[in-house]
Amino acid sequence: MLQTDAAVAAWAAATGPQLVWWTPLWWVLSMVLGPWAWRLLAAAWGLWWLLRERGRPSWVGVPWLVVAVLAGGLVPLAVKAVVQRPRPLAALVPVTQTSYPSGHAFAITVAAVVAVLALGAHLHRRGRILFGLLAAVLVVLVCLARVLLVVDNVSDVLAGCALGLVWLGLLRGLSLCWAPGPRAAVGSGTRRR
Repeated sequence: MLQTDAAVAAWAAATGPQLVWWTPLWWVLSMVLGPWAWRLLAAAWGLWWLLRERGRPSWVGVPWLVVAVLAGGLVPLAVKAVVQRPRPLAALVPVTQTSYPSGHAFAITVAAVVAVLALGAHLHRRGRILFGLLAAVLVVLVCLARVLLVVDNVSDVLAGCALGLVWLGLLRGLSLCWAPGPRAAVGSGTRRR
């Protein structure tokens, strides 16, 4: 994988400066679909949900999907602090932090899955398929943008996507543990004679 990382980074670093549109296009795409955009959307959706509860908000009732996006931002930061993998040397734009795993890949993966789960349930089968494909395309575009800007390696974005799926699986498992079980209706039992 390290050879692939190095080869793709070298190709992008050589190709990008030759094309005037390369860096601005991938940078704008990376920022517009980056982690902060999804966090702001998740916060707005969570606020809307809480306001809809008409003064009866509780953290138990806040959708785990919002928590997945908002709290998820800390997950790649924690892994980056442990791994400390430096960014590729030929980055076409200035970046901070380390590169493994890609926070952008993590954020777009979590946001895409959350969107498909939250909104896909309200669509017909064909709409769910199209929405799922759109979400997948957005994930690929953001990952591609990070690699073509030479700020993340291919392995960084793959790890970011995988970590996002693990994070969602963990949260889903926890939400199932805390979900109330079915309640028997009062007086619904049958009498024995």
